[in-house]
Order: sequence, then C-alpha cells, then structure tokens
Amino acid sequence: MTAGAGQRSQERTAGPSPTGRGGARRDVSGPSATGGTRRLVATGLITFLALGAAQGLYGPLIPELKADLGVTSGHAGLVVSLHFVGVVLGMALWSRYGRQRAAAAAGAALVGLGVGAALLAVAVSLAAVLGAAALVGLCTGTLNVGFNSTFARLPGPSGARLSALSGCFAAGAVLGPAAVGLLGGTGIPFAGVAIVALATMPLLRRVPAATVAGASRSALRRRLVIAVGAIMLLYVTLETCAATWAATHLIGGGSTASAAAFWTAAFWGALACGRLLAAWLLSRAEPSAVILASLILAGVGAGVLFSPHAAPGYVLLGVTIAPVFPMTVAWLVAGLGVGERLFAAFFMAAQAAPVVVSAAIGLFVDAAGTSVVPLALTALLAGALVVALSARAMARRGGATPGPT
Repeated sequence: MTAGAGQRSQERTAGPSPTGRGGARRDVSGPSATGGTRRLVATGLITFLALGAAQGLYGPLIPELKADLGVTSGHAGLVVSLHFVGVVLGMALWSRYGRQRAAAAAGAALVGLGVGAALLAVAVSLAAVLGAAALVGLCTGTLNVGFNSTFARLPGPSGARLSALSGCFAAGAVLGPAAVGLLGGTGIPFAGVAIVALATMPLLRRVPAATVAGASRSALRRRLVIAVGAIMLLYVTLETCAATWAATHLIGGGSTASAAAFWTAAFWGALACGRLLAAWLLSRAEPSAVILASLILAGVGAGVLFSPHAAPGYVLLGVTIAPVFPMTVAWLVAGLGVGERLFAAFFMAAQAAPVVVSAAIGLFVDAAGTSVVPLALTALLAGALVVALSARAMARRGGATPGPT
C-alpha cells in the first residue's frame, strides 16, 4: 500500500504537510502522489470486490464439496473455520511486519489470494481445499487491515473512501453467489477471483506514503479510543450475526428456505448500497454524527424483526447500519491518530467476537427458539448505541470530536 522508507523520506521533504483536525499530520507530495493515490484507491476497491466475492463463494462451495468429494458437513465446515483462522493470523502478520514494507506485503498477499483462489477453483481434495481456504483467509486478513488503515491515512475524505471500500466488499459478497447461480458451480467464479487478484498486483508499485502522527496521549483520549474500538467490535458482531442467523430466524417464522436465502442476500445487497451511497453523500460528514444517526435509524429495522413480516427488517437493518464500520475506522485512524498495531488489534478482536456471540446465539436458539435472534441483534445494536453516545460525549468534553474526514 505504501512505498518504502526512501520514498517516504522524499515525500516528507517535498513540501509542507497540512495538519488535519485532531492533531493528525498527513504527507502530501504533489501531482505525482495524487496519481499514486488514485492508483492505490483503485487497487483497494478492486481487491475488496475480489475479497468479498471469495468469502461469498464459501456458502455454495460447501454443498459442492459434500457432493464431489463425499465429505461430511463437519469436515466441509472446516473450510470456513480455517479461513477465519487465517484472517486473524493475517491481521497479526500485518501488525508485526506489514507496516514496514506495506507495498511488498500487499503484493505478496495478492499473489497468495490468487494462488488460494485457483486451488479452490479446482478443489482436487479436502486437504488442498482446507489449505487453500487458510491461505485465502491469511491474505484476506492482511489486505483487510492494510487497506483500511492506509485509506484512512491518505489525504482527503477518508470516510468516503472507506465507505466505498467496504461497499465493494459487500458487493463482491453478493456477486460471488450470483455468479454461481449463473454458471452452475464455484470453479469459474473462484478462477475469476484468482485472475483479478494477480492482475491487480502490478498497480501497487510506487504508491504514495501516508502517515498520521502527533496524536495526543491523554487519559481521556485513551478512553475515547477504547470506546470507538468497542463500537467497531459491537458493529462487526451485529453485522456477522445478522447475516448468519437471518435465514434461521425467517425459516422459524414460516419462510421457505429459498425465501430466507433471498432475504439474506438482500441484507448484503443493502449493506453494499448503503456504503456506496455513504461514500457519495457523506464524504464530508462528521464520523461520530453519522455513527449515531445510523444506529438510531437501525432501530426501525430492528423493530420490524419482531413483527410477523420480519424479512424486510433485515434490508432496513443492512442499509441503515452500512456507514457505521467505515466511519468508525475513519474516527479511529484519521480522527484519533491510532497507530497501525493498535488498529490491527481492534480488527482482530472484532473478528473474534462474532465467533463467541454467534455460538451463544445458537445455544439460546436451541433452548428457546428462533425468537431469540431479533432479541440478540437488538441487544447488540443497543450496546453499540450506548457506547457511541458515551464516545461522542467524551469527544465533546475533550474537544476531540472529529470533523469531516
């Protein structure tokens, strides 16, 4: 994502760096850097479209593995588990090594994504598929935290860029399964992901550096950083659990399996549309205000989930919560100047939390029925709203409310 140390040094001497709100200082190096920034943004958007497609293809892949390789559901389910283990490891690797040689790390991750997707396209054995899923997860984690962190540190409206980035991931998660429906299998779509990943890698050369430094280390700021990180954790848990348990909830309420699958896909589509609209409409909005408004409006969707016609509630929930994640990243990195190691730690925690919460929801569903699902989602939404209100109050008290990012 960012060039080497020599280029960073050159860019820092090219001219003065304007100071953004919150004490963050960004490097700007003229027309050549502008071209590199555009190339970097294009690379990120294409990459996240491919990442979303790869993750969306795991659902259709599992029944194919059972039919073609004769494996059990438990063994096939290991594909998703190993993918997310790889995601967490990839984030940890970026935190430890990727920050020093970001462009090289991202390039290697794109190659790994291409190789892993190609192996999933042929699916010659369960062992090969499991290894490929772990590799794709490893590269997904590296690219996810790397691009999000870098996009937030580039000059200009980071909230808009991050919304577009997340929107492309959600769009890919819709397009992947749609391609399976059109082509009759996951082989060609996975091959497409491999081609896109490998073709995108050359765009990473000579991209501009982007840094944020000079943030305050007061006790109030530390509490604010923890609060905003908690919003991220609660949001990711809400999004993941909504997508995971929507079909179960709707089938329990009388929907057919095909209808439940349609509304789950509609949830992802609403997320994609909401984020792309946010990138267009909210480019100069204050992140804390957008987060609060989104969570309050999401209460409408959550309320619909308790009705006999719950399905549209997932669409309302998806479109209203869509801006929360990118605006949280913008607040953490551009507004509060969080370093990449701490940012990666928040990302890893946000990936791990849904595993625990989703398992707990499953236990409650077994004990009390599918009516537990909207209760759990509403509790997560309410928790995120309470923390967001507290964070905004802290930011105002300390004069640290982030402006447009």
